[in-house]
Amino acid sequence: MSGSKQPIVVDLINHEELRKALAQLKWVHKKHDKSTCVQPMPTLLINCGERLLWPAEQCKDDNQNLIDKYKTTIQLSLDKDDPRGVPEDVEAYKGFKIIEEYLYSMLHADSLKWLGKNVKSLEAIEGYVNPVLHFPKKEKSEERDYTKNPSVHGRINFYQKKDRDRNPTDVRVWGTSIYSPSLKPLFMSGPEHAGTQFEEDGTTPLTPLRYMKWNTTAPQRHCILLELSAMWIANSKASWVFNFKQVKLIKQENTQFDNSKCYFAKGADASDDEEDEGVVHEHPEESVAKKRSAEASGLETIDSSDDEDAADRPDEEASKANDDEDEERTEEREEEEREEERSVEPVKPAPKKRAKKN
Repeated sequence: MSGSKQPIVVDLINHEELRKALAQLKWVHKKHDKSTCVQPMPTLLINCGERLLWPAEQCKDDNQNLIDKYKTTIQLSLDKDDPRGVPEDVEAYKGFKIIEEYLYSMLHADSLKWLGKNVKSLEAIEGYVNPVLHFPKKEKSEERDYTKNPSVHGRINFYQKKDRDRNPTDVRVWGTSIYSPSLKPLFMSGPEHAGTQFEEDGTTPLTPLRYMKWNTTAPQRHCILLELSAMWIANSKASWVFNFKQVKLIKQENTQFDNSKCYFAKGADASDDEEDEGVVHEHPEESVAKKRSAEASGLETIDSSDDEDAADRPDEEASKANDDEDEERTEEREEEEREEERSVEPVKPAPKKRAKKN
């Protein structure tokens, strides 16, 4: 892990190597008009392994208007008995906690330089920064509920590039690469691939969002490589920025009824290519489908007004809703069986014919 230009790649659950990697970082700040960007040198890439990932969503501004930014969220489960949890989630939580404590310490050491204030204690620095680990807020309160499961937010970033050779309009250079379960490249990031990848129609530009949205509002398990990109400071408030650098999709088990799929059609099962991609893509009536799915599963709609401080997910409510739904389905099946039994009349023996008298 040496060299000033080569990125440092480290496993999230290898805590000793993670601390060594963080100790090698040098932070360079660049002053902008109304904010300051502090970037690590060299780049730190964090192999998060297989984690629960929420569908990608478009961000909103303070007025709840959609803006041209996209994010997604890693969901951690600290309950070992949670069937939706991923192995080593507790170790992953400890890894993110190491990163968070390091960033707090780094910001505290140069608080006068970066925040414009001499923050005296390390505990007080938490009031000037958005955390790495986000815990849901308590009901009707701004206080965090640390008995719930935390999450980590990240961006699916891009920038505009002038493409004079192919197109007079700007071309988006995405920063996230997507791979199939068999490591087949589905979408490649970087300027060399900008404007060269299209949907099946040959004209619609392909983006990583194609593979990071699915019909349900539930998270799915995928392998994730995160980039510790920067720290942005504005109005004496700091926010850490994580970018999704690579995502390797994992084939999902079809455990839910997909209303957008015709089960009568021949070949209704996924084709080989779709199995390789491992995800169900976005339905055209996405907003309606998500709302109905959220109502059925007990999940709430995420408020994306804060790009770094949103996505408080009610995990326990979702689990309870799923249990209630299974119980209702069982009762419905039992009632149908009873109705069927009542509707079937016993077969009566045919009457015997009487012999005619001569």
